[in-house]
Amino acid sequence: MATFGGDEVSALVLDVGSCWTRAGYAGEDTPKIVFPTSYGYIPETETISSESSEKGKYIIGDAEVAAWRPNMEIRNPLVNGLVQDWDALEQIWDYALRKRLQVDPTEHPLFVTEAAWNTREIREKLTEIAFEKYNVANNNNIVI
Repeated sequence: MATFGGDEVSALVLDVGSCWTRAGYAGEDTPKIVFPTSYGYIPETETISSESSEKGKYIIGDAEVAAWRPNMEIRNPLVNGLVQDWDALEQIWDYALRKRLQVDPTEHPLFVTEAAWNTREIREKLTEIAFEKYNVANNNNIVI
């Protein structure tokens, strides 16, 4: 936590870039964590009453993605800086916030970076995820 003008500020900063994801606390000189945005995906196909649905396992992080696993595909949730795979983006946010930073997002303001050419629809979806999944509305602070 940093102190500015007597107030403690523990805002989280989340920057999911095309190559690297960086996360940490606002006011600090460097991010606390940096890991590749690319993730491993292992598809698992289930057959449910003659319907085929695909779900899979996400592998996120430095060493995790680098380890060989059968049928694992390396993917990136961004194309030209714009989010294309929302499930993967949520997995990356979970990994960064809950596993690596080990914080409860409802207890911190959240700053999320975006590409300058981002569309309104993507910005709205990012805001929806922040409010609905991570419940940042409790602290009434989100900046995208």
